[in-house]
Amino acid sequence: MDFDDVVSSWNCRSLQFHHGSDTYSPDFVAERPYDVLVIDAVGQRRPPPWVSEAVTREGFTYRTMSRGDVDPIRLKNCKDLLQCSGGEVSLGIG
Repeated sequence: MDFDDVVSSWNCRSLQFHHGSDTYSPDFVAERPYDVLVIDAVGQRRPPPWVSEAVTREGFTYRTMSRGDVDPIRLKNCKDLLQCSGGEVSLGIG
């Protein structure tokens, strides 16, 4: 999300949604100019079936994402850039 031009800010597990006595915190919340996107990264762990409806009821957009949803070249580039984020990087050759 750091490299998505339409995401103005994002954070992890900052919202909680309730369904009866169950509480759930999705993985990410991303603010965009036109909405707030609530994202769950899915793998072996799946979000509860009621989450999508609870998120929508609060006025947010909900999406699940898996590794296959991200262009592998872009994912590799982002990983490489994040490794350099703590230091000064020269983009020149030589």
